Amino acid sequence: MDVIDRTPGLAARAVAVRQRMQDARTRHHAWIREHGTDMPEVAEWSAEDRPGRARPADRGGHPVGK
Repeated sequence: MDVIDRTPGLAARAVAVRQRMQDARTRHHAWIREHGTDMPEVAEWSAEDRPGRARPADRGGHPVGK
């Protein structure tokens, strides 16, 4: 959100993206207040699970830690 706000000309083009980010932040804050922990989608997030990213085994390497 900070990048959207500070990059000249980007705020006007990224209104919807920034709003989705703000909505997610608001939902997460409410979840934490109710449950005392991060939302599962935040707590269980892994860089290895990002869309479009090949996992180490998929690249012919070995999974980290194994």
